Amino acid sequence: MGCGKELDRAEDSGEYCHDCIRRPRSFAGGIALLNYNEGAKKVIYGLKYQNKRDAARFLAEETIRRHGRRLLRIGADALVPVPLHKSRRRERGYNQAELLARALGRGLGIPVRRLLGRKTFTAVQKNLGYAARQRNEAGAFFALSPPVAEKRLILVDDVYTTGATAENCTKALLRAGAEEVWLLAMASVKRQA
Repeated sequence: MGCGKELDRAEDSGEYCHDCIRRPRSFAGGIALLNYNEGAKKVIYGLKYQNKRDAARFLAEETIRRHGRRLLRIGADALVPVPLHKSRRRERGYNQAELLARALGRGLGIPVRRLLGRKTFTAVQKNLGYAARQRNEAGAFFALSPPVAEKRLILVDDVYTTGATAENCTKALLRAGAEEVWLLAMASVKRQA
């Protein structure tokens, strides 16, 4: 019910994972398509670093097939991709979260809005723990044109790890006038230290 991670029966109880109990979230809830295993890692790596843009369409179609009704019940006014810093976007040539959001938007009939910007070029996060990710992402995001007219939003990202990116994006959207932000990740990493 929190971040959307699959619960670990041995460590989690109730409806929230260990991480969400330890660190309450600003977003209303989360949905993840996949656990971040070797198969998911391969698809997402190809999308992010090997220009395999068709993976966005595939992931969006699977998300809609598996979670489409639930996503529509949220009643979102827009899908919001997590932004890349302009230098990283220039280097890559695209933002994978935006490709995912656009494919999801077409399939669900929900508009995609670029409501967030990224003001700092942050270190690559894949090898950072929770505290380092929080420091890395603190203050990195801002609303492009506050106030935000859309009140219920779904934030779209490729991988949910510690929640630092989702949390900081959510806070920026809430400060700008959004009333509720949900998270949609293509994959989630099980548990963080």
